[in-house]
Amino acid sequence: MTLPANHTTIRFCVFILLAISAFAIQAQTKKALIVAIGTYPASSNITSLHSLNDIPLIQSALSKLGFEEKNILTLKDGKATKENIIKALESQLYTNLKQGDICYFHFSGHGQQVQDFNGDESDGYDEALVPYDALMDYQAGKYQGEKHLTDDELNKIYLRILDKLGPKGHFLVTMDACHSGTSTRGFGLARGTDIPMAPPEYRARSENNPKDFSPSDALQNKENSLATMVAFFASMANQKNYEITAEDGKYYGSLSYAFSKAV
Repeated sequence: MTLPANHTTIRFCVFILLAISAFAIQAQTKKALIVAIGTYPASSNITSLHSLNDIPLIQSALSKLGFEEKNILTLKDGKATKENIIKALESQLYTNLKQGDICYFHFSGHGQQVQDFNGDESDGYDEALVPYDALMDYQAGKYQGEKHLTDDELNKIYLRILDKLGPKGHFLVTMDACHSGTSTRGFGLARGTDIPMAPPEYRARSENNPKDFSPSDALQNKENSLATMVAFFASMANQKNYEITAEDGKYYGSLSYAFSKAV
């Protein structure tokens, strides 16, 4: 489910409450991973954010939903490299899950579109998280998005988690980043860029030649054996997401703030 992260939108908050109410009343073990990157290396050419402010918001919300502190893993800034995020999802989170558990994954940081290499995206771009060790600019022969964490890579991990949780388990994902950018705010820091990670000639070709795409039905036969999954994104795939200023004067991710207020 994709919804704009505007904390003043009552329907949005109500929908979050409805979607996560089941998570608050279940007796299953609840395990979570929070990734937040506020300061990227200067050499990356990536703007600093206030993502670390999101961590206590999410931790407090999870606590209210019955997550124990010992079961909430946090990666931030320099620890949140692509390798470490994947390792945390696969080795530290996935390994400790049991059938029927509840799992939560949150990301606060930059997001960016990258060149689609397998042709499964209608607009020619995959959406990607920008880990600490990624670069913002495409550089032919030097950096072409290798350290970006794409939706294709995440989907493979998500499917393994859903399979291990089983039909009685639940998986909740919140992505407070661009591509997961919101059009509801045009001020503040943007959590990403509108320049895709792709060579100029590819960007020009994709913009001029949109592709037809029909979702695959390959997973339909397996749906009954998988856990339920609810995902909230701070923006549409082709939008930027902006931080908001809260009542306390601090900057937060719009989705993180809305999620915490809803809980």
